Amino acid sequence: METVQQKALVKENESLKKEVERLLSLNEKLKDELLYLRRTLFGRSSERFITQDPNQLPIAFEGMEQLPEEKQVEEAQKETITYERKKKVEHPAQAVRQALP
Repeated sequence: METVQQKALVKENESLKKEVERLLSLNEKLKDELLYLRRTLFGRSSERFITQDPNQLPIAFEGMEQLPEEKQVEEAQKETITYERKKKVEHPAQAVRQALP
């Protein structure tokens, strides 16, 4: 016959086994979730999943004027180029091919 202590130990052993199984399944679930989140954040096309930081100020380029230095650089880079080109003949009177040697 088993003593009261042995019965208590068997019961505690069973409860500990159940707890270990529960923790192992939770561990696997959390690993899968971590892998999914890493793929979402760092995988292809990850930028659409990153939320905006409310502390970061937006950059508004609309209505911004150029600085005087930028205008000077832009004016210095402008050139006027003129050239002549021959107008393409629609239907040439002679054949375009050249004579064979």
